[in-house]
Amino acid sequence: MLAPPFASVGTGVGGSTAIQVKVDFRNIYRSFKTLERKMGQMRVPLKQAAVDYMTKKVIKQRFQQSKGVVSWKQHSSETIKRHGSHRLLILSGKLKESATGGSGFFINYHTYRGVHSAHFGSSLDYAVAHDQPRGTYFDTGKSQIPGRPWSNVTQENANKMRDIFMKWTQKKMNESGFRRM
Repeated sequence: MLAPPFASVGTGVGGSTAIQVKVDFRNIYRSFKTLERKMGQMRVPLKQAAVDYMTKKVIKQRFQQSKGVVSWKQHSSETIKRHGSHRLLILSGKLKESATGGSGFFINYHTYRGVHSAHFGSSLDYAVAHDQPRGTYFDTGKSQIPGRPWSNVTQENANKMRDIFMKWTQKKMNESGFRRM
C-alpha cells in the first residue's frame, strides 16, 4: 500500500515531464466513518449541557437565590397569609426538585433531519405558570402569579453549552484519528 500522497516523476513523449500523484484515502475514509458514528451519539453532550450544566448548576443556583442576581418580585401579603413566609418558588420543594433533575424532571431527545435536540424541564403543572417572565393568571384568572423565570438561558449559559459541545466534538475527532495541527 502506498503512503498518501505518493508522487512519481517520469519522462513523457518528446522530452516533456509527467507527474503522477496517487493518494490512498482509505485511512481518511475510515476516520470519517468512525467520526460519523461517534458524532451520531449526541445524547452524551446534550445530557452534559442540558442536565449536568443547566439544571444541576444554573437552575439550581437560581432556586437557591431569592435576591441579588435573580430579581424576582417578592411574595404578596396574600401569599404570605395563605402559605406563610418561605423562600421564593420553594414552598414544598417539589418545583425545585423537578427543575433540577429530581422527581418530576423530564428530558426528551429528538433527531429530525440530522438536527439533534433535547427538551427538558419540570413536568409539574404549575411550573410553567411560575416561569413566565411577565407573570400569568392561575386557576380562576383573578390572581396573577408574578413572573419568576427560572428556566431562561442567558448568553453566558449558551456560550458554556457551546463549549461543552465543542470539547466533546474535539474529543470525538481525536478518537476518530483526526489530530489538531
